[in-house]
Amino acid sequence: MYNLFMKIFVNSVTLTLFLMIYCLLYFIIERWKKSDLIVRKNYPKLILNFIEGNIYSIFGLLFQLFLFQTKQFAQPYIYIILALTLVFLRNAVIACYALIGPMIYSMFAYPLDDIFYYVISIMFISMILTSFMKNFIKSKISILVNVFFIMINILVLWLVASLALDYKIDIQFVLATLLPFLLSIILILLIAFLLRFLRSANLLYESSTYDTFHFYRESIFEKMIREGITLNKVSKGLFVIFEFNWKNTDENNYKVCKKEALKKIETSMGEKSILFKASKRSYGLFTPINANLNLKESLLNNRSLKRKEGDVVKVIEKLITSINGEYDVDGFKNKLNARAGITIYGVQEQNIDKMISFSEFALESSKWNTGWNNSIVFDPILYKEKASDYIAITEMDKTIGITSISNTFLPIYDLKKKKTAMNVANPITTDVLDVEYDSLLKHSEYMGYKSILLSFNAAQALKASNGWNRSSISVDYSLDKIMDPNFKVENFFASVKRFNQTKSRVILNFDYKEIINFEINELSKKMKILREHGIRYGVFNFLIDEHLNKLAKMKPEFIFLDESLYKTFFLSKTNLNLIKEIVAFAKVIKSRVVVSQVEKQRELSFILKTEINYIGGPFFNEGKIEPLLFNKKSKIYIEQIQKETK
Repeated sequence: MYNLFMKIFVNSVTLTLFLMIYCLLYFIIERWKKSDLIVRKNYPKLILNFIEGNIYSIFGLLFQLFLFQTKQFAQPYIYIILALTLVFLRNAVIACYALIGPMIYSMFAYPLDDIFYYVISIMFISMILTSFMKNFIKSKISILVNVFFIMINILVLWLVASLALDYKIDIQFVLATLLPFLLSIILILLIAFLLRFLRSANLLYESSTYDTFHFYRESIFEKMIREGITLNKVSKGLFVIFEFNWKNTDENNYKVCKKEALKKIETSMGEKSILFKASKRSYGLFTPINANLNLKESLLNNRSLKRKEGDVVKVIEKLITSINGEYDVDGFKNKLNARAGITIYGVQEQNIDKMISFSEFALESSKWNTGWNNSIVFDPILYKEKASDYIAITEMDKTIGITSISNTFLPIYDLKKKKTAMNVANPITTDVLDVEYDSLLKHSEYMGYKSILLSFNAAQALKASNGWNRSSISVDYSLDKIMDPNFKVENFFASVKRFNQTKSRVILNFDYKEIINFEINELSKKMKILREHGIRYGVFNFLIDEHLNKLAKMKPEFIFLDESLYKTFFLSKTNLNLIKEIVAFAKVIKSRVVVSQVEKQRELSFILKTEINYIGGPFFNEGKIEPLLFNKKSKIYIEQIQKETK
């Protein structure tokens, strides 16, 4: 009994140490790759990985209990093969968790032999090689590489089992090693299919990690607030969104001091108050208000949102004053400048979704104006004025595709002039369930609420871009809309004017694939009208095909190359010659060729062999080149690559 206990203890410690070492290595690799799990601190994603890993672990136990009752089939190497499959097809963290259940059961039920230790070494080396190799292979062929690695591992196991451990390689043994591999793929496909329907889990992950817009909301705190309103019979209350602006953004410093600030808020408010996390950098508070406060008078005095007596709810003003200032906690020093946007429940609004938007609207409004207090009550009059931005965006959906209205822009550089030539508005997308949303409206509906701030934020981004090197902005534009007989140039001008843009700075980008839908004469006629009115335009997804005559008649100012020409696994001389032909064709029709999705240095080096001068992409966002600050260091780096390619 003692020997069995020691064997279980030793193997458990060995397994634990292995998992800890690999998880540390995995963490280092993820940091090196700057993956979302590290950069965005996707803790909900890690939790989902843990849950998914345990699901695999349970399947492994069932597999162990009901299908493989013989000693030969119960050896741990079967489950290590399963884990290898999970590493290649899913995730290394999931694989480690998936091992735990079956391995522990195997330790209790059967004595372990030497193959366990052989396989641990093989698995460890395979995981390292796979983690590194995935950075250098094309996603389309990665599955083939993964299968190749798995088969190599199985062959190595057969070899070790036959030569070192005297296993008999028969049909029964081959099936025992191959079935987990095949069944694990079936389980992976099945569980992946089921997970697509766990919408709430995906939304929780998405709302906590996707911060292109930080207005996404979880439904958890809404339930808490509604229950609190019902339980405490609240008729009037304050709904507050706090924005914390810390002087020092160091992670440890920020976390420690943030806890102290939240503690002050909790102790200042009553026990019936509800404090919740509203977004990555902001917190919310819902608190019932003392009936003695004259809320209507406070609201009326706050109409103009200017500093005057009675213009704020005093309790929040006092709270902001108490939490602002210097912090010195456990040796960590920091300074906080907090602000608050307030909506009065029971007087202004009773819909929690709207209160979120209204409170943040007050907060956002204060950023674009001067002389505001730290705590601002939402003002319906100002809302109506600023809501014109929302109306304008709705109008733009009829003229300029709303897919282009974003608060993130991709800079395109002019390599000759060494400055930003234009900023391409990134379409608003999300990777939840691998679905892309082509409009703010659809995306907000999917997230379960409609926030005016999504539109307000996009409008402010367009306004802010007015100062970016005074460069042009390229927006996706539906050719169907411009070819519509009801299209009016005047409406387009009115839309872009609202965002401090001029027609000379906005470039409409048409999808080249849509050209086939229109007659050449009709297309040429409409493009001529645009040119006469000074409207600039280009095409994207361009490939040489039988429709070049239509493109020649269109005479676009910019031609954005299709990614397939420079993002293939093998960048051949054929591709290079094809791009050179496109550049020559562009010169004839007086267009400029643009490459906008460079991700790797090899792609950049490849493009620099041509005469293309307009270039941009994710590669420029990875530290080697600073996208919005095209400084001396960036210029030297590109010039160095240019010399290497000659």
